[in-house]
Amino acid sequence: MDLSKINYDEASTGFDTLPEGEYLVIVTEAKEGKTKAGDEKVEFIYEIQDEAFKGRKIWDSMNLGHSKDQARAIAIAQFVALQKAVGVERPDELEQLFNIPFYVKTKNTPKDNDPEEFFTNVKKYISREKKAEGGTQKPLFLKK
Repeated sequence: MDLSKINYDEASTGFDTLPEGEYLVIVTEAKEGKTKAGDEKVEFIYEIQDEAFKGRKIWDSMNLGHSKDQARAIAIAQFVALQKAVGVERPDELEQLFNIPFYVKTKNTPKDNDPEEFFTNVKKYISREKKAEGGTQKPLFLKK
């Protein structure tokens, strides 16, 4: 290989931050674990199905066993919204949520230690049917 022909301007340090928006996704992984404080959580990985970003991943964490009531209630409401978006309510296994297309609406927030870098956060879970109707509803975990 002739190293003199490498265009170093094409070097990438990884993926750029996803633009905020709505993405068609599927759940590809779900792992149960614990937070640093020892609370139970589930981490989901969604894979984007939209052509422009196909294959990119979005990470989502829900602290379903949080020690504080309000934080736990918010996480459970997020989990219920995810279930409604995929059309599988009260699953027995997390795998029942896999490979069912739905939409997520994302928002980017800066990382604490580097304001030039961003986290992509899921703000809404939207069923394909609701999206086809042209509407989205306020997510359950934001309703008061």
